[in-house]
Amino acid sequence: INNIYYGDGFWVQNGVVHEVNRAAGDVMFEHFVFDNKTKTLKDIDPRLNDSFANDFNRDYGGNKGLYIKGGNLMLGDDVLIGAEQSRIKTLFLPALKTMGKNCLSYAEALTEFSAPALQTMGERCLSYAGTLTQFSAPALQTIDKECLYHSYALIKFSANSLKIMDQGCLANSSDLTEFSAQELQTMGKGCLRNSYNLTKFSTPSLHSMGYDCLMFSRSLLTCDIRSLQSVPEHLKRFVGQPAYEPVKPGSKPHVGM
Repeated sequence: INNIYYGDGFWVQNGVVHEVNRAAGDVMFEHFVFDNKTKTLKDIDPRLNDSFANDFNRDYGGNKGLYIKGGNLMLGDDVLIGAEQSRIKTLFLPALKTMGKNCLSYAEALTEFSAPALQTMGERCLSYAGTLTQFSAPALQTIDKECLYHSYALIKFSANSLKIMDQGCLANSSDLTEFSAQELQTMGKGCLRNSYNLTKFSTPSLHSMGYDCLMFSRSLLTCDIRSLQSVPEHLKRFVGQPAYEPVKPGSKPHVGM
């Protein structure tokens, strides 16, 4: 990325190999280095404009309880950042409240993400998280544009407090089968556009849906959009039907309105 080549515990820039000081307890996570002396994350390439180091340091930086074990970043018995060969595989960040612009946009090896206190996500967070299967953020209220854009492998998405989802979010979540956001009010254009395997869509508070949302959700069987003010053409087949009733073989899909 940006002519920097990243490996397991090292990176190569302008023909020079840089290694992390493992003897000092430092460790590399993707394009970040955990400095054991300061107990903070540092950017290897600030040009990426990835906010993760700042976001992490805001809630965890300087905590003397942080330590490295088996290549993972620990706090007490909790694995905050689970890694394999310097690639981030899991994230459990209970204190994280905000993700800024491009946060973890290139976390291409991430499989599980859990942030119980997270409230806002800036644009293009986790945009290229193509291996992510589980996302849990129960306090999340706002997602900016193109977050989780390439989340092809996503199976479980849990954000029960979500109210606003900007354009392009979850646009290519082709493996997602259920989407439930009981408090969601607004979806920008192109959200869940290529959710080919989505069978259940439950957003009873949704009143505004942008162009191209759910455009290719051809597997959709149940859909609750009862508060939607303007129903797009490709979803009009659901209008006026009761919500959540199982679809019988040969019958038409349905939705609550």
